[in-house]
Amino acid sequence: MVLLFSLIPSVFSLPENVIYGSSLFEKLPLIEAGNTTEFRIKLFYKSGPYTIEDLKPIIDIYPLSLAQYLTIKTESTGKYLQPITTVIIKGNITASPDIPAGKVSLVYYFSAKDVLGNSYRSPWRDSSPPIDIKNEHTLAPPQELLEKARQTIEPAQIVINYDDPPLKQFRAGIPSEEIKCKEGLDLVIKVSSGSPACVKPQSKQKLLERGWAV
Repeated sequence: MVLLFSLIPSVFSLPENVIYGSSLFEKLPLIEAGNTTEFRIKLFYKSGPYTIEDLKPIIDIYPLSLAQYLTIKTESTGKYLQPITTVIIKGNITASPDIPAGKVSLVYYFSAKDVLGNSYRSPWRDSSPPIDIKNEHTLAPPQELLEKARQTIEPAQIVINYDDPPLKQFRAGIPSEEIKCKEGLDLVIKVSSGSPACVKPQSKQKLLERGWAV
C-alpha cells in the first residue's frame, strides 16, 4: 500500500511546465505583397498553473521557403490569466513586395510564464487554413493583363495558301465556309468538330445523309 500511494502523485499530477487547452485560427482572406494583414487566434486555457501571464503564440511558416518574405508580430495577453478562460490573441503579418504568389500555412504553439517567472508551453500545435498570397501580377485585373499582353506580343503575320489541304487552311485562320478545295472536290464541314474536309461529290451526299457533315 505504501508503494501504491507513493505512485499516485506522479500518475495523476500534471506534467511540469505544460499548459493545456485548445485554439482556433481565424482565417485570413488573403495576404497581399507589400501589405500588412491582421489576424486573430482564439485560445481556450483549460488547465496548468493557477495563473499564467505573457501568453503568446510561437509561429512557424510553411513552406519554409516563404519565411524570408513574411514578418509576423503578435500581442501577448495581460497578466494573471486563470484556467477555464477564453482569450483572443491579435497579430499581424507583413509580406514583402517581392513575395511569390501561392499559399502559406502558419503552424503555432503557445508559450507563457507563471507568476514566479517559470516558462510553460502547450503540448499541442495548431495550423491556420491555407492562406492565399497575391502579388502585383495576380492582383492585376484580367483586362489589364490582357492589355499588357497585347502590347508585348507583335501581331502574327499569317500567309494563306489556298493550295494547302483544307485543315491546314483552317488552322491558318481561314473560316470554314471559305476553305478552297482542289478541282473535282466539294467542301463539307464535320458536324462534331466544325473542321473542314474536301471530298468527292458522291461521298459528300452520303456524308450529308448520315448527318456526319453539313
